[in-house]
Amino acid sequence: MPAADYRAYPVLCVEEEESHLILMRYALEPQFDVLTTSDPAEAAKTLATGRVAVLLTDQRMPGMT
Repeated sequence: MPAADYRAYPVLCVEEEESHLILMRYALEPQFDVLTTSDPAEAAKTLATGRVAVLLTDQRMPGMT
């Protein structure tokens, strides 16, 4: 059985702290396609495309919860 290609399942990380986005990318990028943003509105637009499999985010972001 071939190994699963997890890079086919993009992960969107939404966080206002740039250092946290860097850390998430560093931790996840070897296995996943990682998208990052600190802008909740941009994250909503990305989610609307339907190409995100997993969303990791703060519960409360500037301007949006």
